[in-house]
Amino acid sequence: MKFVAFHLMPYRELPADFEQSYPSVWVTPPKELYDPRKGHRMYHDYLDELEFAVDLGYDAVGVNEHHSNAYGLMPSPNLMGSILSGGSVETYDG
Repeated sequence: MKFVAFHLMPYRELPADFEQSYPSVWVTPPKELYDPRKGHRMYHDYLDELEFAVDLGYDAVGVNEHHSNAYGLMPSPNLMGSILSGGSVETYDG
């Protein structure tokens, strides 16, 4: 058996009334709901979590494409894989 760490990388800062105010997280959320500073922090947190999974002994990490939306911020598995294969992710102190 192999254990793979997987992360959807959701955008965690949607407004509390999102489900009542918007039809979907998939394609239609307006770009004004995205805060670049918070998104930047989330990317670092999520990549750190995947790196930590490797440190914990997981056999692999799984990355996939979610078209960079509120459901999943991952725009490209190739991009995430290249970042993770570099061995470290720079920290963000903002």
